[in-house]
Amino acid sequence: MQPPAMIPAHSHTSPTQTASRAAANTPASNGGPLPIQAKFAKLSEERIIAVRNKAKEDGEDLDTEYLQGLYIKGEDAANNKPQLFFKVASVPKNYFTGLGGDAAKNIFLFAHVESVEQGEAKEALLKTTASPKNLLQILQEDLLLWDENETGPKKVDELANNAERFVPGQKEKTKNDLVGSVLLGGVAEDDGGGYGSIEFRFKVTTGDLFILSGVDGQKEALEAKYPQVRVLPEGKDDLKKAGLAYTLAKLPYAKERVSDTYVYVEESLIEAHTMALIELLADLGVDERTTGGSLSNASAGAALPARPIAAPKVREKKYVYRATRGSRDAGQKAAMSNFSAKDYVKRFSADEANATDWEWLHIQGSRLGGPNRPENLVAGTADANTHMIPYERAIFELSSVATQAKPVNVKWSASVRKDADGNNTHVGNEISIDVAFPNGAPTATDNVKPTEAIKIFPSTFKASDSAPFTKKDRDLLDAVKKGE
Repeated sequence: MQPPAMIPAHSHTSPTQTASRAAANTPASNGGPLPIQAKFAKLSEERIIAVRNKAKEDGEDLDTEYLQGLYIKGEDAANNKPQLFFKVASVPKNYFTGLGGDAAKNIFLFAHVESVEQGEAKEALLKTTASPKNLLQILQEDLLLWDENETGPKKVDELANNAERFVPGQKEKTKNDLVGSVLLGGVAEDDGGGYGSIEFRFKVTTGDLFILSGVDGQKEALEAKYPQVRVLPEGKDDLKKAGLAYTLAKLPYAKERVSDTYVYVEESLIEAHTMALIELLADLGVDERTTGGSLSNASAGAALPARPIAAPKVREKKYVYRATRGSRDAGQKAAMSNFSAKDYVKRFSADEANATDWEWLHIQGSRLGGPNRPENLVAGTADANTHMIPYERAIFELSSVATQAKPVNVKWSASVRKDADGNNTHVGNEISIDVAFPNGAPTATDNVKPTEAIKIFPSTFKASDSAPFTKKDRDLLDAVKKGE
């Protein structure tokens, strides 16, 4: 049977075309030296990639969302295991002695990320001291800050004393303001909703984009934005059939890729979608396909991480102010008995482990306050991790407008796969996220529209998905979030 007329013929992709597409999706940092920076500088895309690659060499996974917006010192410009800092506040230059007395000049202060996180190890330490302290006390007494020229460190008390000499009566206010800013994650730096230095996580958009015909200029605009995509206008009925075939074939990311006005089929899925469409139109039905499934029993070797105490793994958070980063403690690998995600999966299925790139996925993202603990981690593919980024970004944006009166409640739940004996493993099956406004939606801003953003939830992610999640998928999702 010949394919229906609405399915385009696909020519063979030449090696040159393949290489060209790969190059378009390869960060510049893969070749040549990295630029040298001076003073505190925000982690660029190249630096984030280099730091993540070094972590992977050490068997560790570092979230791109965790790294985005952090700073490193100039002395760490060539160090792929740098100390990480965040911007705390802007204060008059005089608060730092020895820098001159220009009262009109303000400087930014920075703090070391790990020094202010209340991680698992720090919590244990605080509980065992003779005179237990809380994080607030530690910050008031021991918090170290540097200025933007890397002068320092200085304690909050010392800065507050300088503030008192500069402006009488300013000591306690300065102290409270600095500690309060640290507890709230520092200066909120608006990235305009873009993905900036983590853009590399999203694959170049290729494949077929079926759109509803009759919209003037839409085809040309999409072709200009996504030059490696075939834009195919279709009538309403044919577009609906293309979407139904995609859904019945259980192809990945259907929530983002299928709507009443478009159907996006990524390049690697075109053949499967075409066959599903042929079967649908021939009224032959579509085979039921299963996901997840069981794994073989673990092979011999080092002791595996403890089994989940309970499955699914569930996390809940009520946001009343902007989300702050969770503690990394010693990192995901250390939290999982020194197993990388790939090595953990390999203990059950070498074929599955070697078929794609595996990472330890945070159920509650680390940028959203999720810790590096077994109850918040599952093994999943890099593509699944990328798929979750726009949703985590939406939660972060919603948290930025949350208040005590209008909180944002989030619930994460992750089912896990079982071994051949029916025991739970740490290999993820499905991760679901739901968001609620118990007291009504928070107030909208120019960049955050809560009543629109909540429409992308609830959402479910298959932890073993290995199909590319592309820039187009992300853009389609962001358009819904913005009400476009």
